[in-house]
Amino acid sequence: MGDPFGRPFRGSRCHQANSRWHYRPILWHRLSERSSRCSRFYNFCYHVRELHLSVKSMKFQRLTLLVSISFITISLWLAGCNSHKDRLVEMTNIWVAFHNYALDHGGWFPRNDTNYYAALQLLYPNYSPACELAGLSGDYEATITALKQGEPLTGNLSSWVYPQGLREDDGLDLALLWERRAGVRPTGNEDPSGGHAVLFISGEIKQIPGPEWDGFLKKQEFLRKTAIEAHGAGVKPAQLQLSPKNYK
Repeated sequence: MGDPFGRPFRGSRCHQANSRWHYRPILWHRLSERSSRCSRFYNFCYHVRELHLSVKSMKFQRLTLLVSISFITISLWLAGCNSHKDRLVEMTNIWVAFHNYALDHGGWFPRNDTNYYAALQLLYPNYSPACELAGLSGDYEATITALKQGEPLTGNLSSWVYPQGLREDDGLDLALLWERRAGVRPTGNEDPSGGHAVLFISGEIKQIPGPEWDGFLKKQEFLRKTAIEAHGAGVKPAQLQLSPKNYK
């Protein structure tokens, strides 16, 4: 019996027969225990380091995600405000602005006794940037400059037509606003039929053909009148059964 290197332990028969092995006996079981403790400590340190690195990685990934979201949001906002060709994004954004305004004002869309341009201007700057209030064919740069300088929004700046007096819980087929100039699509492209781009309370965007425009205005006038009367009676217009014969 001996150590791992083949040398006899002190006190063994081999040691007694061979006197040259004069060294202090090594307690190998204690060394193995010490080695085991060192191994466990090393493993502990290794896992602590890995945990630290994973936490740092999670923080970096979260920061990267926040930066990416911010960059995408700013890019979409700039795309909606700097594109003169595609205004469909602006119509969607202004629909969101109207409903956010209604959430803060008891369900009512912007109202002003002066005119509907003054009512539209209530969306700026908390709910909508100036570029979205210019309309599809309005004076884009002049609208931004005027609103930044505190000047009123007028028909020379904006091409929107906004009928006041509606609520967010009115009928979904009611028009929220539309483009004043005929022959302009929601994307800003020309419409040969001379139609108008219309944004509804539901968020739907339609291009009403030119031959159907007069009938559309009559229908909307009737629906809007019915909705306003229902407000005073405490009845939601969406619950009313309207017949097309009433406005033809």
